Amino acid sequence: MACSCDHSKVTLKKEVSTSGHSHAQVAQAKENSSKKVIDPVCKMALDSSKAVGKETYKQRTYFFCSKPCLEKFKAEPKKFIQS
Repeated sequence: MACSCDHSKVTLKKEVSTSGHSHAQVAQAKENSSKKVIDPVCKMALDSSKAVGKETYKQRTYFFCSKPCLEKFKAEPKKFIQS
C-alpha cells in the first residue's frame, strides 16, 4: 500500500557520534531495538527506529511515517485508533 503523505518534504539528518563508539555499533543497536509498526493515519508499515515521529496517547505509543501524519493524529487521535 502506498502512503499518501508528502515524503518529499521530510529532511533526514546525518547522525554524528563523538562518544567513542563506531557508527556500526550505533546502527546495530538501533536495528536490535526497532520493531515493525503501522502508522495509524495512513496505515503504512515501517520500522519504529525509522519513524519520523511518535506520540503517546492513552499510555500507548504510536509511530508515524511523516510529520503530516503525526500532526493529523495529534489533532484528532480518536479518529485513528481502535478502542
